[in-house]
Amino acid sequence: PYVLTFQTMCLPFVDLLVPAGGEDWTGLTTHPVGWTLADADDPTVSVTLSLSTDGGATFVPFTAPTPWAIGIASFPWALPKVDTANAVLRIDVADSDGNTATDRSGPFTIDSTPPAILTSYPLDGGSGFKTTREVWFVFTERVDRASFESAFSISPNPGGLSLYWSVVSGYDVLTVDHAPFKSKTSYTVTFGTAAKDDS
Repeated sequence: PYVLTFQTMCLPFVDLLVPAGGEDWTGLTTHPVGWTLADADDPTVSVTLSLSTDGGATFVPFTAPTPWAIGIASFPWALPKVDTANAVLRIDVADSDGNTATDRSGPFTIDSTPPAILTSYPLDGGSGFKTTREVWFVFTERVDRASFESAFSISPNPGGLSLYWSVVSGYDVLTVDHAPFKSKTSYTVTFGTAAKDDS
């Protein structure tokens, strides 16, 4: 007789859910990385997470291989302080037999540069500003408007402050209406540290 023996094996499977691609996240903030794991032979598999900042050409692990249970899982990821529009996250898994699986996100953005004032009226250090003229600011990127409003102050406060927003050529513009300024008076506008971009 001719006898044939063989052994079956189920390979691991991983589906990276978050990030999916297209996100715009701020560096040094925390966002969840989510995935689904499957392996009929093992209750846990080893998971390693890696980041590419060059569209997937090279990857650097930011977690050590760590056991995770089969099923849906999430990891709180503290983003690095980098600026890239081509971030890609990769997840690599390995079971107890050394079988592997991998998945990766689509490209997403990590923005670590805080928004700044591109131009304003009046300009910093300007003089001869009319007492009833609106004040406006153009920012270098789209901003979280609520945080900028709460972080805004002008001293001395002329009263009657009214803030409204517009978009000009893709830039966020904040216009501030106010009660008349006092003549021959220096005013200081401040945006506090709570102001942030919209990522």
